[in-house]
Amino acid sequence: MRSPLSSLHTQLEVAVRHPGSADRATRGPALVEESERLSRLVDDLVRLARLDAPPRLCMRPVDLDEIVFREVRHARRHASVVFDQGAVSAARVYGDGDALARVVRNLLDNAIRYADRRIEVSLGVRDRAAHLVVADDGPGIPVADRRRVFDRFTRLDGARARGTGGSGLGLAIVRDLVVVHHGRIGIEDNAPGARIVVRIPATDH
Repeated sequence: MRSPLSSLHTQLEVAVRHPGSADRATRGPALVEESERLSRLVDDLVRLARLDAPPRLCMRPVDLDEIVFREVRHARRHASVVFDQGAVSAARVYGDGDALARVVRNLLDNAIRYADRRIEVSLGVRDRAAHLVVADDGPGIPVADRRRVFDRFTRLDGARARGTGGSGLGLAIVRDLVVVHHGRIGIEDNAPGARIVVRIPATDH
């Protein structure tokens, strides 16, 4: 939390000490961006704290496809990349709706951060499991880093970390929530880019 807090404090301090010279039109959006970044970080930390405690999830049959459509619709309003959700089909799982929405949201946020022009989202049921895939056309993730990106506070060096401003918590939260739902998560090549694949047991009820 030190980085966004320090940046926010510095900008506010300059504005207070030099009110006549402060360019509000420039500083205003920057302050909003930093405060939003801090808010996301606090939200992530709260989520992790809850996951570390005994889980209190409301488990019930959930239509995962409805969650995916809703989260993609929301993501479209805040991103300039193209979303392709043509391969999303019905998939019902037994889980917590809010937690699964967080999984989809974090995967989309991660893809938006690195995508060049396009994000593809697919969902279907195979071998009694719902397969959710979020793929971007960005720089991809080296094979050697594909396990550790799910560790808390991990931020990659190089192209995959350019200008992200991420906390290194998003994918860790996804991994923990998927595990709570008795699922698995992995990363594959997308040529170019990365494909993050989530598998959660499906239910017919």
